[in-house]
Amino acid sequence: RGPIADVLALAGDAISAALGAAATPRGEPLRSDHAFRRVLTELARPLDLPEHELFGAPPGTLEVEPGPLYAVRVGSDLARRTTAREQRFLLGRVAARLRSRSCLAELLPPSALGTWALAAARAALSGTGDDELSRRVAKGLGRRARKALEPSARALLAAQTPPDLEGYRAAAARTADRLGLVLCGDVPTAIELLLRDGGSRPPVVHADAPAAAASRPD
Repeated sequence: RGPIADVLALAGDAISAALGAAATPRGEPLRSDHAFRRVLTELARPLDLPEHELFGAPPGTLEVEPGPLYAVRVGSDLARRTTAREQRFLLGRVAARLRSRSCLAELLPPSALGTWALAAARAALSGTGDDELSRRVAKGLGRRARKALEPSARALLAAQTPPDLEGYRAAAARTADRLGLVLCGDVPTAIELLLRDGGSRPPVVHADAPAAAASRPD
């Protein structure tokens, strides 16, 4: 929680649109009956997720790619290699990234993320932006969004120290893990997936999982 999280959540769509399309072609969307699509559709309304689409990706991949349209890139092997509970954990993390727009922290290095957040704050207060980046963000900010942004924008710009972007990134990752756990409803499954790095590695021996989990900050 704090100004940086609020600014990115409220202005994330405008920042994503200003970043433009991804350099890597996305290809055709995944089929309408893909297992991951069903779960995300179920989560979209209660979690107020932004507009997004599912696209294929190399095996083991599951990531959210910002842009004019958010892309959820799903590895070609994940649907068949994961159980229903595992899928709900993985997609709970995706939903958290979409809801908070913290997927921007996965795309941008901390310095760039901070620069875009400050540009969004300036755009919210000026309405039109007073430099190139803030003008680009301002194009995607409606009047309602600017008004909602004003308190956190003022707090961010008035702060005496730069925002802790690494701290924000780590906290956003923990939030995503927690939402995945809530939706999965199975602690051992969630821990094993974390240890397997999203399902792309061989399963952890069950007896070794508690010790392996205890050694990791997340």
